[in-house]
Parts: sequence; structure tokens; C-alpha cells
Amino acid sequence: MKRKLSVQKHRQSLSKAIKWARNHDVGKGDNPYNLDRSLSEAPFKNSLTIAIGKKIRAKNGTVSVFDKGAGAGRMLSEVKQFNPERIHATALTLSKTVKAENLAKIDRVKQGIGLRLKHGTKFDMIYDCFGEDYVLSKSLIGKSIANSISHLKAGGVLFTVIPAVYKPSTHNFTVEEAKRFLSKFRKKRPNLKITARYLKKRIDFVEYVDVVIRIQKP
Repeated sequence: MKRKLSVQKHRQSLSKAIKWARNHDVGKGDNPYNLDRSLSEAPFKNSLTIAIGKKIRAKNGTVSVFDKGAGAGRMLSEVKQFNPERIHATALTLSKTVKAENLAKIDRVKQGIGLRLKHGTKFDMIYDCFGEDYVLSKSLIGKSIANSISHLKAGGVLFTVIPAVYKPSTHNFTVEEAKRFLSKFRKKRPNLKITARYLKKRIDFVEYVDVVIRIQKP
């Protein structure tokens, strides 16, 4: 009974977080909430492209790439074009938002919420560019990132970004809380290679930080 209540509570929190993000136009980086982001807007674009290139050179067969918040599919379709024959691209969206011109370049589309989804497969590369991790409540960030890691192949890499604020918040980490969160996460999972960059941002006279996270599985 306790387990059932716990799952129900997490689902309610997740639903509330997504609704809050939509209503308050959050998850935007420097732009309004945008389903049609390009690769150039990703704060980890250089690291992602380098990692994919290394994977292509290091292994035979296809390199599987999973976009955890694909939106219109523009960024994933651009990633696919690096090497259409070698990259297998999977998109995850909350609704049917992938545009036709991008859909033609994407191998697979799944609909749902990444935190709940069990894919039945693992990926060489997972990224979340101002998507699910960016709008979730801080109480769910650890579970979401752990779920992504569980879907990485050996040697696979996860890229994600979360917001951090300077004033105490019930929804977002403060900058210091984000640093403590990552420190604890490293201690719990010493086998993972975790790096983070803290990018200062300002919008509507509000200063905040985008925490850009890279995690590699051994």
C-alpha cells in the first residue's frame, strides 16, 4: 500500500511540474518555451557532437541516439544528418509534436514521459535539451537522471541541463543545492564520470544558472 501511494505521489508531482512549466513558460534558456530548438541552441552542442563522432569511429554498426525531449524533432533530425547511415535516432515527445520534415529523418518516435518510460532497449547517447529534466521539480531530478543512466549502454553518455536559481525555491534547486545534489550523486555512483558547467543566465531581469551535466557510463 505504501509503495502504491509513493508512485501515485510521484505521478502527481510530475503532472504538476509539467503543468506549472507550461503555464509559466519555463524551460526556455534565453528563449520562450520552444518545441522547435536547433542543435545550435543546445548548451552541450560541442560536447555532444564530439561524443557522437567518437562513438561512430570507435564501433561498428549504428550509434543509437535518444532525444528525451524532442519537441518538433528539429535538433534530432540535425544530429541524424551527421551520418544518416550510422546513426539510429529515437525521439521522445509528450504529444504528437514532431514536424513532418523532421519525422522523415528520425528512425523512431515514442510518446510519453521519460521518467516513467521503460524503453526495453539501451542507447549509446541520450540527451535532454531544455526538456523534461529542465521543468521537473527538484525532488524528481535525481530519479529522472538515474532513469536515463539506466538506459545507457556501457560507455554511453548522457547530456542534460537543469536550472538553478539564487533565491530559495520549492520547485528549482538553488545554485548551492545543485552543487550539493551533484556531489551526492557522484558519491552514490563513483563508477560514473560526471562533469558539470554552470552557465550564468538572465531573462526578464531575473538571474539564474543553467547547470549543464555530462555523465558517462563505464
